[in-house]
Amino acid sequence: MSASIQQTNQNVLAQSATIDVLVANIQQLTENVNTVTNRVDVLAIQAEQDRAQAAQDRQQATIDRQEFRNEIRQIWEYLRARNGGSSTPQ
Repeated sequence: MSASIQQTNQNVLAQSATIDVLVANIQQLTENVNTVTNRVDVLAIQAEQDRAQAAQDRQQATIDRQEFRNEIRQIWEYLRARNGGSSTPQ
């Protein structure tokens, strides 16, 4: 074989090895992207669940506040009736 053919063969082998490394890198990057995508999907689902729970919590807090107001009003009315209609205990 001539020197130029040997050099060409070495170049082809080196380029082939480089291509193999690049293909492996691309495969690893693809796996990494898939993993990140899955994590983002999980986080998006969790965020939606958190938003729904926060909405339920706000609704329950509103109900609780109204119930507390009603109970306080009932206590106030009881005390007012007990004290002969005055607004403050005697």
